[in-house]
This record gives sequence, C-alpha cells and structure tokens, in this order.
Amino acid sequence: MIQEYALDPDLIATEYVTESKFFKEAFGPNSIRFLSCFPRRWRQDVVAAVRRSPYNGDEMAKKSILAFVDSLLDKAIKRRQGPLAVGSWLDKAEQEHQSDPFHAILTDSNPNGNADVIEWNAVPDHPKWDDPRACHPKRTAGDLAAAVEPLLMRSREVIFVDPYFDIVVDEFRPVFAEYFKCVGRSLVAENPRITIVTGLKKVWERGVREPSAQNVTDFVDDCHRLLPEMLPQSCECTVAVLKEIPRGKQLHNRFILTKNVAIKYGIGLGCLADNTQSSDDLDVTVYKRGESPWELYNLQRQPRAFEFVREPFVVTAGH
Repeated sequence: MIQEYALDPDLIATEYVTESKFFKEAFGPNSIRFLSCFPRRWRQDVVAAVRRSPYNGDEMAKKSILAFVDSLLDKAIKRRQGPLAVGSWLDKAEQEHQSDPFHAILTDSNPNGNADVIEWNAVPDHPKWDDPRACHPKRTAGDLAAAVEPLLMRSREVIFVDPYFDIVVDEFRPVFAEYFKCVGRSLVAENPRITIVTGLKKVWERGVREPSAQNVTDFVDDCHRLLPEMLPQSCECTVAVLKEIPRGKQLHNRFILTKNVAIKYGIGLGCLADNTQSSDDLDVTVYKRGESPWELYNLQRQPRAFEFVREPFVVTAGH
C-alpha cells in the first residue's frame, strides 16, 4: 500500500525544470509513491547529474531541483545496502531490484526490457504507475500481512494500534506472527522498533478474561510468555495498555502506523482462521509532521492523548 520507486538522478536533473508539476504530484508529501534513496549517496548523484545537464549554468534551476530533492528525502526509503554493481545507475538499480525489489525503477530508457523499469515517455500508461490507496484483503493472516508487507519491510519503527488486542485471543496471534515476519525482513533497519497499543476492550466488553484488576497483570504475563517466540530475532516490542481521558480522544480506530504513513483497518488487525468469505477495508494516508495518528499514539508524546492503565512494558525476542 506504499510504493518505493528508484528514481534515476539523470532523469530528475534533466526533466524537473519543465515537469515540476508532474514530479510534485507523483512524489510529493501526500503521495503513496516513496523515493528510494538509492544508492545511499543519491542526492550527491543528483548534484553530479545537474552538472552534466543543460541546467549546469542556471543557478535558479539548480536551486529549484535541489530544493525539491531535499523535500523528498524527509520521507525517502533509506535502504541498507551491500556492494553495488559496476556500471551505470540503472545497472546498479536493476541488480538491487533482483535481490530486494523496488515497486518500479523510473528512468529514461529500458535497454534490458525489464518489465519493472518505467521509461519516462511511458509513465502515464505503465501498469506500475498506478497508486491505489485502498485494498480489501481477505481476513486471513497471510492476506492481511501481504497487504501491508511493503510498508512493514520499509519502516524503522511501527506502531500497531488495536483497542481490542489481546495476545490470548486466537484472531490476533496468527496474524501478528505474520506481521512480525514482515518487520523482520526489513530493508532499512537491523532491529526495527515495534510497539503494540491496546485498550484490552475484549476484556471489558466480551469476557475474554474475568473482569478484575488482575486481568491486566495476566495480560502482561501472557505477553511475556507468548510474544518472544513470535518476534523477529534481536527485536524488542513495547506494549502499552491505554484508556481514554474523560472528554478526550476516543480509543477506537485500528491502525498500523509509521512516521509517514497510517493504514487504517475497517474491522481490526485480527484475522479469521481459513476464512475466504470475509474481507477488511484498508485505507492508507500519508501525512506530514504535525497532528497525525502517529503522534496521537506515540508513547513519548507530552501531554499524552490517553492515560496509561499501567506503565508500558518491553518484551524481547527469545526471552
């Protein structure tokens, strides 16, 4: 539900001045298309490409190009990378794509006939240029995780928000195991940070546990018992149990959140076992810094939007 594009530095250096509206709409702050900062020195490669371009002597054009490039870097995907191939930028991008695929590669030519390379003159009609903001996966663990895998693999920190989450409930364990596998295949961080936010509403409303103060303690014990074997190796998971502040924000919506993207679930983050009839509605929102779901559920926010039922606790993989 997000799309990572490798963008040829020479292409933006030569085309941005006359096609700035296109680039701003395609990769701007509200687009689900994310620039891949590939290779790591991508900005420096753009600077070098501008020097080779017809705009080398045009200071206003150079300033405009680099200002746009810098605006993209705030939400760019910054991959971990191994050794690069020898050759052109496209040679390197195609090699990277073989091992850890981009959504597509945008450049001015496609000498190898790669179906995932979008030539500049084919952009509007290329099937890889579509940008769907909603999907409707079946409520199975595999389908739900597959729908959000592109985001989870490209995030340094993820917050799972479901007011009804409880680790002992069958609808959550299988799908969270799949979510965590996606996080563990991260392209951007060795040890991504994971947070789960719940209100334990199944406890209060549906009798999953006996209603008493003891059920929160039991929930903590169950998380320490069940989560470690589900988490990616060397990862930690912070778990928070929240409650609403009187006349404050409602603890209701279900999300997967990163610093730039929210995926909102219509029903919830849980799954149904082997069910091919029921589906959920997932919608993606890309946001700037400011008031956002990410900040709403960020446990370090002061003042917080919700109260802690107890202090957040940390579960470590394999412990």
